[in-house]
This record gives sequence, structure tokens and C-alpha cells, in this order.
Amino acid sequence: MLRHAIKSFYIAATLGLSLAPSLAAADLVVYEDTCQWSTVELDENGDPTDLDLACLLGEIDVATAGGGEIFVVGTHGSPGSAQCLPDPGTIGGTPELVCSICYAGSEGPGGTSIAECVAVDQGYACEDVIACTGSVSPVGNTGTCAEIRCNGVWVDACGDVITPWVDGVCFTYGTEQPTSNPVPGAATVGCFAGDQPHDVYNRCEDVYEDWVASDGQTCTEIWQDPSIGSGDPRFQECHALVQTCFDDTMAVCQANAIGPFTDEDDLATPGEPPMEEPPMEEPPMEEEYEYVGPPMP
Repeated sequence: MLRHAIKSFYIAATLGLSLAPSLAAADLVVYEDTCQWSTVELDENGDPTDLDLACLLGEIDVATAGGGEIFVVGTHGSPGSAQCLPDPGTIGGTPELVCSICYAGSEGPGGTSIAECVAVDQGYACEDVIACTGSVSPVGNTGTCAEIRCNGVWVDACGDVITPWVDGVCFTYGTEQPTSNPVPGAATVGCFAGDQPHDVYNRCEDVYEDWVASDGQTCTEIWQDPSIGSGDPRFQECHALVQTCFDDTMAVCQANAIGPFTDEDDLATPGEPPMEEPPMEEPPMEEEYEYVGPPMP
């Protein structure tokens, strides 16, 4: 029923559904509401595709649950590219904007993410735009909240890893988080049930094992060279990349309670000595005094 209703909206161009001016009317339409702008791709029969219809319904749920606190922009995307975006300065008016666009938080070949473009075009501060570095699934109402799932890492348009919070909306993660690049020169790796910090650190090292440092050597070559100590600038360059990856990933893991980080020793940064209990202070020894008084009876 809703599929045909949307098709009717498209034909009549009513109830907020209007043609995307830059694309053929037979291929794409745009659904607009007070707090939402979403594209809907049509099949050869002029009906919304199953994927786009499901995404649209989920985005309607998320925008509605946001209660005017967020504006949802939904379309297809890849790193640095989007199927269609609203004209500059035509949407917004909410404290935050949510990109329901796959890979909107990942930089494209030109070094700019879609989230950055949307922030600039619509006049939002970069910290007020929420995006995912991987694919996005607007799940919709789950009974407790309107869920939007990120199969990557939630970031803002500044490129910082964040933990979004909007009343009525659940920003969740997929069961696996693939390697992604939310900030220049850094990476985050997945969180898995049962993880301990050293597991995350090892995956971060794997990400950068072939990274070519400024002197032309890979990080693996630098780590394996016995003449290069931990204080060497080349070693520090590779270590800084791994440490940033570790810190950002741990922030996501702990914020979402992924991995039972229960051992205090495991919470120490790998490579550093484990936290030690401070030594117990022994009570001071009592001094002995020699009796020099009159003879005792």
C-alpha cells in the first residue's frame, strides 16, 4: 500500500515528494519533510525499489523520533561521493544533522568527506553533523527507539570519532566494524565480543605494517630493525599512528560496551608496563630505649 502511495506522490508531486531536478524523473524522486530529505530510486515500472523503500521508512522513523533535534539526509553514497544532495542552504534548522548516507564520514580521493560537504552547504558546524565511515542501515522503530546502524565508526564532519546521543534515536553499530579511515593519517579497527585491548592493538599494528614512513621505510621494516630504538623519530612516527588507531577504537569499544574489558592490567596501553599496586607501607619500627633509672625492685 505504501509503495503505491509513494508512487502516487511521485506522479502528483504532492505531500512533500518532489522531483530531483538534476536527475531524470523516471529514475529518482526526493521525499521532503520538516526534518528530512531522502532520495527514492524507482525501478523500470516506476515503483520504489525495495531497498530504497525500506531506507525511506527507516529514515522517516529516525527523523520523527528526533523530535526536531535532528535533520536526516538520506541517499546512496561512497567515500567522497553521493547519489544526490540537497541544494546548498535549502535544509536544516535543527541543532544537528544526520547523514543516512553510506561512507559519508570517510574521505574521498580528494581528501573531503560527504559529511564535510553537507556541513558547508547547509551551514552546520562540523561537530554538529553525524556520519558513518561505513555503510548505514536506517533500521527504524524497534519498540524502544528509532535505530540507525553504522557498519563502521560514527564520526562528525570534523573527522572525530563520536558517540552520538539524541533522545528517542539509537545510534548503533553492526556486529563487525571494518577498517575505516575517519581522520587523515589514522584508522580504526573493529570491536568484537571477547576482545581485550591487546587484540585491538595488534589489529592496529596490522593496519600499519605496510605504511611507508617519511624516510621511505615501512613500519614493519622500522619495527624489525634492531638499530632503530623506541626513541627514534622513525619508530615514533609509526607508533603514533598505531596509538591513535588504538585510542580511537578503544573509545568506540568502551562507549558501546563491546568487549569485556574487566582486567585492569589489560586496560594499560600495550607496550607500557601493567599497572602495579602501590607497595604497602610497613608500620614504623618502634625504637627501643635502655632503662637508666634506679634499680627496679
